Amino acid sequence: MRSTRARLKLCLRWCKSHEHQLRAQSLADKLAAGDSFDFWSGVRSINPGSHTLPLRVDHAVGDEGIASMWGDHFKGILNCVRDEESIGCHIHDGCINSLSYADDMVLLAPTADALQDLINVCQVYAAKHDIVYNTTKTECMTTKLLVVGNTLQRKFSYCSREVKMELFRRHCYSIYCNTLWSRFKVATLNRLKVCHNDILKRRLGLLRWCSSSLAFARNGVNNLDVIRRHSVFSLRSRVELSANSIITSVRQSSAYVCGPIQQRWLGLLFVQNVG
Repeated sequence: MRSTRARLKLCLRWCKSHEHQLRAQSLADKLAAGDSFDFWSGVRSINPGSHTLPLRVDHAVGDEGIASMWGDHFKGILNCVRDEESIGCHIHDGCINSLSYADDMVLLAPTADALQDLINVCQVYAAKHDIVYNTTKTECMTTKLLVVGNTLQRKFSYCSREVKMELFRRHCYSIYCNTLWSRFKVATLNRLKVCHNDILKRRLGLLRWCSSSLAFARNGVNNLDVIRRHSVFSLRSRVELSANSIITSVRQSSAYVCGPIQQRWLGLLFVQNVG
């Protein structure tokens, strides 16, 4: 904080009048005292109609200084959101509902209703502390599942076999979140395997009753079981070796060690010899 205060004093030397110098000194004292709300209120009084530092101050402080100041200003918002322990993504014995970097925030929620509750918390805090969110840069991100077999058949039917196999690898190897599948019926997985096999056969112009194993082996592509094993091995290795505090918390939880996902992983990666 002392270094930030010193930088602020240096960059406010552009204040020529004695009145402006006193106001600049007051701003530096407020920043050093950790009173970020009064600091930014004072900045707006110098720069009417703006929610940022004066232009010359912006240029002199630099991105790191601005990020540090905004970080102090956002601590209240983050603490307010994190106090909502019942809302968010629950991992082990904790709840994670927000991430922050500089002046950017990310709200994490499992449902639309939970996300709206977190937004309401931020809205109340913003109204109370005179904070304005930039709605033009705000995005809501979700994941979607796409099935591309029919698209491949329709758009690339006249390509060479090498091109078709490369398209199959690019589009049909990336089965998002397949490593997290844990509760499903065997019949459901078998139907997915049949669908995956049919995509390859239609790419090659083979009949449905032709051998799927032979088609995969001759063309050097992986079937669904091999794709799942590769994905599980990659994810499990990264989880076991990660030093991230959130991932470590998940790794040490009973839900990870004894849960159904771990059992599925072990069943895919290791073959138990009987007898």
